[in-house]
Amino acid sequence: MKKIKSIVALILMVVLAIGSLSGCGGSSSSNSSSASSGSVSTAQADSGSSKDKVVIKAGLTANVGSPEYIYYMKFVEELEKLMPGYFDVQVFDSGTLGAERELITAVSMGTLESTLVSDAAINMVDSLPMAEIGNVPFLIKSTDAMFEVLDGFLGDKLKEEYAKRGFELASFGLFGSVELGNSKHEIKTPEDLKNLKIRVWEAEGPFRWLENAGAQPTVMGFGEVYTALQQKTIDGVLTSENNFNVQGFREVCNYITAFGIFTNYRTLVFSKSWFDGLEPEAQEAIRQASKAAQDYCKEEQAPNERSKQLEMLEEAGCTVTYYTDEERQAFVDQCKDLWPEFREMIGPEIFDQVEEAMYGN
Repeated sequence: MKKIKSIVALILMVVLAIGSLSGCGGSSSSNSSSASSGSVSTAQADSGSSKDKVVIKAGLTANVGSPEYIYYMKFVEELEKLMPGYFDVQVFDSGTLGAERELITAVSMGTLESTLVSDAAINMVDSLPMAEIGNVPFLIKSTDAMFEVLDGFLGDKLKEEYAKRGFELASFGLFGSVELGNSKHEIKTPEDLKNLKIRVWEAEGPFRWLENAGAQPTVMGFGEVYTALQQKTIDGVLTSENNFNVQGFREVCNYITAFGIFTNYRTLVFSKSWFDGLEPEAQEAIRQASKAAQDYCKEEQAPNERSKQLEMLEEAGCTVTYYTDEERQAFVDQCKDLWPEFREMIGPEIFDQVEEAMYGN
């Protein structure tokens, strides 16, 4: 395993070195500009040398203009305000440096300074089941409710556990809920899920929920989803409302639910070994800029993103199905017998606190 990690690290170092050379070529100068896929560097904002700056290489799977990309660029903007000219943040978007597994591995090994990845990504390098609390089907009631626990006991515990695993967890982002889209028919009751072949990501929650409902969960790379839907290899996909629009899934998957199955958060993380080597004022600037990005997400992005994306889907001709509280409860009841196993996996203390915060049980 150590030998494999060494090889992965070597490959990533070569990729990053090549990316750094191309990233300093000097195109756009704005931190929040809509650049083409590749890299954006704050060093491009002036003509001086960046050799004395503290470099932050950041790998993102998000495309330019996506909520996740905007979130990270908000962090960059705030960081530059706090310490002008001190950092050279080189952002490699659109999976230029790899998928989440490669990015989180690189940060854990110290060959990449920063990334913004999904809640479950850390389990690709080091087991932390409690990170998947957002993957418990129908446990989280809303993005507001999730932000409340991330701003409190849950966020504190996650930061503590990430630190033990070699990460500085700086902030959280929420960009809507996870919905189910399919090309077969409208989903009105739990029974309508039966036999549908649905793409899921690498997490227990979505897999167990669909399996329990009589569907056929299928794990595949995100980049394969559009073609698989187009060729009818799968019937549908679980993903955020944004992805149905940005990734074009609505073209091949036009029945969309709107009942918030999962509420997944994103984590803005840094290599802890790198972070610990910074001057105290630089560490504090990163923490403050990260918090500013989280506050921006909470106040500006999260409240509007879901409804905006669903409206876009309707305008594109998709059938978007909404649910009353009673109709949604039928889906909650259908999967509640799974909660005890997730409680055991995540840990009773954290699970019970989150359930109490959501339902007052």
